[in-house]
Amino acid sequence: MERKFEAKLSSHPNAERLRAMLERPIPLTDSQERNRALVDRSRALTTAVYLDSGFIDAEHLDRDGLYVDKYSSRATYFFAETPSMHATTRMIHSKHESAIDSLPTGEHFEIDYEKLAGVARVGDANELDGNIVEISSLAALPKKYRETDTDNGVEITKVLYAQMLRESLDQNHRVWLLNTHQSLLRHLSTLLGRDQVHVIGTPREYLGSITIPAAINPSLVVESVMKDNSLIGEMKREYLVPALVDMDTAPLDLDLAESIRARTLDYDLNGRREMIQIDMARRAIVG
Repeated sequence: MERKFEAKLSSHPNAERLRAMLERPIPLTDSQERNRALVDRSRALTTAVYLDSGFIDAEHLDRDGLYVDKYSSRATYFFAETPSMHATTRMIHSKHESAIDSLPTGEHFEIDYEKLAGVARVGDANELDGNIVEISSLAALPKKYRETDTDNGVEITKVLYAQMLRESLDQNHRVWLLNTHQSLLRHLSTLLGRDQVHVIGTPREYLGSITIPAAINPSLVVESVMKDNSLIGEMKREYLVPALVDMDTAPLDLDLAESIRARTLDYDLNGRREMIQIDMARRAIVG
């Protein structure tokens, strides 16, 4: 894994700066510096993975050697780490005018607006404005090789999605847009629920590979996990419940609010969070 990690960095024209960004400590007190460090880490990680995967090349980099696109200035970045992994993703916020078309999937893919409205539980997809967002740029990278390490990025990805679900409940997001590969859609169906990930358009080439447009209703995901009494539901709550502790449930649908309060009431906050060694509030807003 260490050789793979170094290979990603060595392909970058400013490898030392990229490595420094990934290793930069996260300030605990200065919120402005903390925000900047989180964004730097997230962008550096995405740049390394995208370069290695062939999604981008040097012409897509800014003067600091980072991948920044036209959506970067209106995104919330999520960053997480365990002793062996870095991971990041971002949530792109829509513009209030032409909200769907202001997001990458809406701009580049043919979308079935009726299906999208059904996922969002609205009468007309055009009713969606600031409450539709896009999930984008998921990237994970090992820090170093360990003989006994079994972390393949799945665990840390669960934590990132739990944080995004919490953010969407707090901000009253009705629906997520995304475009991704079939393999990640299968993973998301396992992670969030097989009936929670909906294909809403025609696959096409985007950033060098064929991806599929899809939509997810974050509130319905959380409700289904909270009400699932199976062993799978219990396993999902290990990651989701810590992200929901202490949230204001008053604005939520009554059934959803009650199910969240019931699941978080007796939760041992120092259990699972301490095991994965992650700051559950690591997110940074740009723009």
